Amino acid sequence: MRFGRSILSYLHLLVAVTALPFLGVVGYGYYVELEGESAHAKAAARGLAELAAANAGEFIARGRSYLATLAGSSAFALLDEEACRRGPGADFHALHPEFASLMLVDAQGSVVCTTASEHPPAVSMAEQPWFRRLLNGDAFAIGEPMVSPLTGCWVVLFATAIHNDDGRLRGSIAVAMDLVRYQLISPRVGVPQGTAVTILDGDGTILARSPQGDKWVGRNVRESEMAEHALARKEGEQEYADVDGITRLCGFTPVTGTGWVVAAGIPTEVAFATVRRHAIHGGIVLVLVIAVATGLALFIARIVARPVRRVADAARALPDDQLESRLTPEGPREMDEVAEKFNRVLAVRAREALALDESQQRLQALFDNIRDGILLVDGNAAHVDANPALCAMLGYSREEMLHMALWDDVPPELHGELGEMWRRFLVTGTLEGEFKCRRKDGTLVDVEYRAVANFMPDLHLCSVREITKRRQAEEKLTRYTEHLKLLSRRLVEVQEDERRHLAAELHDRTGQNLTAINLHLSMIREKVPPGDTAVRARVDDAMALVGSTVEAVRDVMADLRPPVLEDYGLFAALRWYADVFSRRAGIAVTVTGSEPSPRLPRAAETALFRVAQEALNNVAKHARASGVNVSLEDGPTVARLLISDDGVGFDLDGERPLGAGWGIVSMEERIEAVGGVLRIESVAGQGTRIVVETPHPP
Repeated sequence: MRFGRSILSYLHLLVAVTALPFLGVVGYGYYVELEGESAHAKAAARGLAELAAANAGEFIARGRSYLATLAGSSAFALLDEEACRRGPGADFHALHPEFASLMLVDAQGSVVCTTASEHPPAVSMAEQPWFRRLLNGDAFAIGEPMVSPLTGCWVVLFATAIHNDDGRLRGSIAVAMDLVRYQLISPRVGVPQGTAVTILDGDGTILARSPQGDKWVGRNVRESEMAEHALARKEGEQEYADVDGITRLCGFTPVTGTGWVVAAGIPTEVAFATVRRHAIHGGIVLVLVIAVATGLALFIARIVARPVRRVADAARALPDDQLESRLTPEGPREMDEVAEKFNRVLAVRAREALALDESQQRLQALFDNIRDGILLVDGNAAHVDANPALCAMLGYSREEMLHMALWDDVPPELHGELGEMWRRFLVTGTLEGEFKCRRKDGTLVDVEYRAVANFMPDLHLCSVREITKRRQAEEKLTRYTEHLKLLSRRLVEVQEDERRHLAAELHDRTGQNLTAINLHLSMIREKVPPGDTAVRARVDDAMALVGSTVEAVRDVMADLRPPVLEDYGLFAALRWYADVFSRRAGIAVTVTGSEPSPRLPRAAETALFRVAQEALNNVAKHARASGVNVSLEDGPTVARLLISDDGVGFDLDGERPLGAGWGIVSMEERIEAVGGVLRIESVAGQGTRIVVETPHPP
């Protein structure tokens, strides 16, 4: 059966009959109404708090005005007890029942008279905060809530200063506000049932409360939810649990001129009764409308969904290995297009499946035959697959590998390091390096690995190559290298010993013989007759030859082991050799610095001197320099030798000058043997700089 209408027309009809705009308007209307009712309830609570705060402010203003009037009367201005009793204080309680007592205090804080007792009590007000504020210059002060020592009631004092003509404090007059009897809201003001109005001071103490003021006045409720909100916000609205345990919608407002806060709370059940009633009615209407609209939508959706369901059923019934199946077009004209697209997708998928199968075969062949090990693990480091090369490397079968995790591949002592590597790998996405794996027989194998995270969702790839033999060869080469270094250092020591021995032999034997020969020639010359000039000339030539031979022997001895190094230290030896080198090579050498203090060990001095010799010889052979600077610096922990020339230099990364390679190696070996370091800095065309550092002896 073919339908003339399109799926889009049915969807338009579905949206129309569900009346979504109507539901939105109705819902928004109820929302606005509920918000209005809620705002009205909050405004009522805030207005009640503002009314109570205004009453309290007016009460304080009246008390202040009344005290100012009394302070101006002669009976109180002179602090006369009898005049106080005969004057306005006589009928105080009858005229002002809202106050518990009236009190006159002198400048020292002593009570002169009070309406609460016949005789002034021996009570001092000098340390009361309100009295201290009057002493500091305030004209009017409000006291802290306290139990009156005169009446035994909870009171707050309002006090006004009385001054002399010269402006000095004569005393004060104070009235006590009875906090229990004080009415926050006039009984004539109608308030919702269960409403509670409270005044708190800045410390969280209840100054007044309606109702049950006798129960709550004087209590500190700072830790209560009501006090926390009131003291923190000072002004606004908040729903909270009151001190009596009843949840109320409360309005907060401060009392002007004080640190007090009024909290007026209406029980939430009363405050939001209208809001909840409207919400219930609105909810019922919305549920009915939604039910009707849903029923119509389902009916129309069934008409639209039937041909689509046929397509879905056909797709689910299609076997994975029978991609040649085709769908017969049926339904609205859009369904004809869907069927055609579906058939095209089947054809494409058949071709892709064939290509995927060929690709999987190639990958499987590579996976099975590659010589490197390949491991696949999931997000929990459990083995997912392992190729034959890895199984052979670790000695497990593939089935055994699939029941293992990454932690089973390494010895227990490396689990901590492996865990840290795993966390870093999941963050960076790649990891490579070398590690030790454990075979099934418990032996260890060195491997080189490279891992890639999430090459497929929650699947990580790691390629592994065994490098045990390479590692063994490297370790063997390292041992040979260390052995060669030891031999080289020993060779340097033997060379120095031989030089020292040869210098001693030249001095002890050749030097003595040449000196003896020179003495004998001198004696022969004395015996030659003056007229025999030929013989005398031969003797003079022989003596000159002996002298030059002595100088040559001395130069050889100095090169072998300069006595100036032994006797005067490294700095003097450098200056001596620089002078000798300049005369031989014709290159100017400048030596600066100072002798390290204390002197370096003999081996270190010898090593630094030989490095300087070798460096200057390299300058003469290769640098084509016109000048050399030699500097010996003495630091806190190391001695530093710097040798720089202005020659042609060379490329450190390229091939070194012919003949300079072994000399540089010799210098490095000498310095390493005494615990120092040698660094060469050179750029082609910009000269060469050698820096040597050796530590001071401990």
